[in-house]
Amino acid sequence: VAAKVGEDVILLGDVELAVAGKLAELQQQRFELIRDKLEEMINERLTTQEAKRRGLTTEQLLKTEVEAKTRAVTDADVSGFITQNQGRLPQMPPDELRGKVREYLQNQLSGQARGAYFESLRAGGKVTVSLQEPDPIRVVLDLRKGMSKGPPDAPIVLVEFSDFQ
Repeated sequence: VAAKVGEDVILLGDVELAVAGKLAELQQQRFELIRDKLEEMINERLTTQEAKRRGLTTEQLLKTEVEAKTRAVTDADVSGFITQNQGRLPQMPPDELRGKVREYLQNQLSGQARGAYFESLRAGGKVTVSLQEPDPIRVVLDLRKGMSKGPPDAPIVLVEFSDFQ
């Protein structure tokens, strides 16, 4: 019992059913937060283990394996990006814009190199992830309501929701 209104009883299950869609969204968001943090922690542990194995600090390892192997952004890269995205870029002095675009592109390349390095560590390490995605929302339908075809005890039920407007 979630509440009583006079003699009427409101059951928690009925409330949960009424907000099932929103609860499923929250459950999915929770899962994504946990999954993202888990990935980050796995990458940290792999990096720490590899650095220890090589007798380096994690900073030294990342500098050697990521920063040193990330190519520098060229003037042509910056010009090409500005040309392709001219309508979406903020209005600012050209030198300042070029600097911000260069920084953005360099961060993109560094992120890609970091991701590739973490993938290579994963391939060589023993990583087992047991985290499971939440079950999808399931709604119990009362086939006695609304229009339906076929026997009510059919092993498979297809449901179509439509809006004719």
